Amino acid sequence: MPKPMLLRDIGDPLEAVRLAKEANHTRYAPEVLDLKDTRDRVKAIVGSIFTHHERLNFLLDNYGDMICTRWQRKAPAAREKVITAAWPRTLPQSHRPDVHALLRYSLKQSLHPEQDHFLFPHLNIDDLTKLRPLMVMMHSRARHSPEAFAVLDSESMWLGRVSAILIPGILGQQTMFLKGETTANTYGRIVQWRNDNRIKQCQDEGIGLSPGKGLQVLEMQRQLFNFLVRCAELILTDIKHQQPRRDFEATKASSITTFATQIPSNPLEILLDAPYRAPPPIDFGDLETLLVARYAEATDHLWFLRQDPGYFRDAIDELSQHQWEHVLDTNQDSHPGLETQPFWRRVVSSVMGDGLDHPYLWSTMSRHLSLVKKLYEEHEKDIGPGQRLHPAFDKALTDLHKETTRVRAVCIIWIAEGLGSSPAFRQHHRLEATSDPDEGYLHTVKIKKARSNLLLWLLGRMGHPKTMQFYGLHTLISYVDRLMLSDPEERQQVSGWICKQLSDLALVDRIEQLDPLIRFGREKNATNPDDTLHHERQLKLSHFRWIKNFNVVETREKNRTFDDPMARFMHPCDEPRTQATTEQMCDAEYRLDEVWDTLYAVVGKIKGSSSTGWPFMAQLLKERSLERTTEWTTDNDEVTAEPFDEIKDSEILKAMAKIRLELDKTTAILSELRQTTPLRDSHEYSQASSLVEPSTQESPTRTSSADEFSLPEFPATKAAESQVEDERATRKGLEDSRLDGTYTLLVSKKDWRAFSILFPLPKYGGHFDESVEPNTPAHLLWADFLHAMNSVGMIAEKLCGSGWVFAPKEDRETGKTDAILFYEPREGKIKAREARRWGKRLNWAYGWERGTFVRSREHK
Repeated sequence: MPKPMLLRDIGDPLEAVRLAKEANHTRYAPEVLDLKDTRDRVKAIVGSIFTHHERLNFLLDNYGDMICTRWQRKAPAAREKVITAAWPRTLPQSHRPDVHALLRYSLKQSLHPEQDHFLFPHLNIDDLTKLRPLMVMMHSRARHSPEAFAVLDSESMWLGRVSAILIPGILGQQTMFLKGETTANTYGRIVQWRNDNRIKQCQDEGIGLSPGKGLQVLEMQRQLFNFLVRCAELILTDIKHQQPRRDFEATKASSITTFATQIPSNPLEILLDAPYRAPPPIDFGDLETLLVARYAEATDHLWFLRQDPGYFRDAIDELSQHQWEHVLDTNQDSHPGLETQPFWRRVVSSVMGDGLDHPYLWSTMSRHLSLVKKLYEEHEKDIGPGQRLHPAFDKALTDLHKETTRVRAVCIIWIAEGLGSSPAFRQHHRLEATSDPDEGYLHTVKIKKARSNLLLWLLGRMGHPKTMQFYGLHTLISYVDRLMLSDPEERQQVSGWICKQLSDLALVDRIEQLDPLIRFGREKNATNPDDTLHHERQLKLSHFRWIKNFNVVETREKNRTFDDPMARFMHPCDEPRTQATTEQMCDAEYRLDEVWDTLYAVVGKIKGSSSTGWPFMAQLLKERSLERTTEWTTDNDEVTAEPFDEIKDSEILKAMAKIRLELDKTTAILSELRQTTPLRDSHEYSQASSLVEPSTQESPTRTSSADEFSLPEFPATKAAESQVEDERATRKGLEDSRLDGTYTLLVSKKDWRAFSILFPLPKYGGHFDESVEPNTPAHLLWADFLHAMNSVGMIAEKLCGSGWVFAPKEDRETGKTDAILFYEPREGKIKAREARRWGKRLNWAYGWERGTFVRSREHK
């Protein structure tokens, strides 16, 4: 018996195949197919598929509402009895049984994985006993032709094929066509190559499949349709359902259609439904929105690194916690190079290098995606099964694929270098003992108990391009996201920095899904691990270039940035303003300015710097104005931030109290008018809409003018006649508030408190004025932030990891790409300093400020 595979070996496809064949060579030998027998098998299987497809449609048309209602009323134990009785063999218990089979194989717990686990990777008791997945799968498979799932079903077997568990049969010089074949006579047809090279090219490009792979897809669909029909019949076991119902037309639009087509609001439910839904249509607008949001986040991150010493210090501290020097050695001692000058040089160089590289990287990807979208719209009629892509469109897709590979390489490197040393996972590793502080880690030792940690095992597969290719990016991303969403304890193990890398990988995965949808296969442009390794080498050379540049910066910068950046960039903007804190803030800002000014001079003179996107990044840094602390003066006891240069706190409080009184009067007037106006529904205002009528309300945009927002017209009523003069005064006040191009949003008291944390009153450098907002917390809960953003019409989309993309509702509907990206804090709380930074980003993106939001007394 051969030696079982170790955890580190399972990621090597060649090693996995070799050991699998050694374990049972005859079992994994490919079948040699005969053309006539294969066509007979295909005809029988396809006939069964379409028969069960018609049967499933018949049941849903006539009894769909009853099936859905009964399934909802069943307890999980009763649902399990149904699905286990419908499946002819034993169903696995856990999600993704194929991944668990390989994990057990690596842990020496199993040498013969079940083929069903790899042929049906999404069928399991844990998922199907939940409320939605089975109903979604029934509806999707019934309402779409089997060919719509051909590519999805073939890709779901990827892990079984590369691990030599599913070996397709061999039938040379033949191609099977599934995609685009909608009838039983043409679905699964086999075409010989003969002298026609176009048939062979269809298979090479993924438009067609080899007969062996096609047979696997057909057999999988046959068993799946049989399972779904059997489930429906067991749910209707006490009803004679052989004939159509008399009220067929009245019940054709069953409740299962509504239930299965609605998109749940819970991210975990969306993730659970995804494998059972039909492949989504190509949506370039959604992808552009995500890329624009990521690019905007990268530019804001770069600007905060340039402007805010506190943000610069926080970024250095976050990355420093993911360095291997934090891992103990085999003698339980710390690495001698921890927090030394070379240590800080590497960390600071990586922070600034990534901050400079990412805007250019995401901007380039966004341009490539825009070109792909343009060419797709031009050649959409020429895209279909059996048709060659236009050369320009094919080249644009290839260029976009190269850019996604670059981003993938960046994330792989950071996960590989930062995962094992992250605070939660460093306990599972040990370094070789060394006494040389300049010696890097040569070897790491994994503790045995780490092998039983599924989340660490999955994340570890992302740390190398070969293992990423072996398991598939989509498989790893979706499983990790499921674990983090379903188990808060698992979520706490993953640091916020690792979550950001996962969000980038999730965005890359979304873009890479375009290729199978357009080419109807993944054979041609599957990511080559060698290409990823090439980009990895290029990235390391880029990092070495930045380190070399920062060595020059360190030589010229007299304050010795790399001695102790955590102390040199301390920026106590949250503390009361005194002479000591003011001077410390000014010194930190001066040191940061000197570092960046020196870097401009150094990089600008390097030969070939224009090819690295440096002019593009330098221009980004010039588009905004720096904000700097006012120097301490002996004439005043305290210094206030601009634009309140010489206004005392008492005057600010009086002005704010007066404004609050006027706003309360305005709110009361509008409240009474809405109650007495027959043309208005008070429910419309319960969604925290603007003072503008809902039918004409504009979503927040990056630029706004006073002409875009008209005042509401209130019809005259008896109850309103006594308030005509007050109404006119109110309108005049609203007109004055919009003269500067801003607009006003009416929000509830709860949302007002959230926005008041994002946009605080400036005092002592920008933190809260507690006398104006009593009992204001020092942080903002993430749930309150989501509620506040939703109340003003922002639609949120969850990425894997911690990324959330917010876009105005009208922008989503019209295809605009005006979005913003925020990362969910690991502890579920947004600290006050970070909340103010988010407020600045919202101001840069949409022009929001504290005066934009008006508190309504109608909402609590």
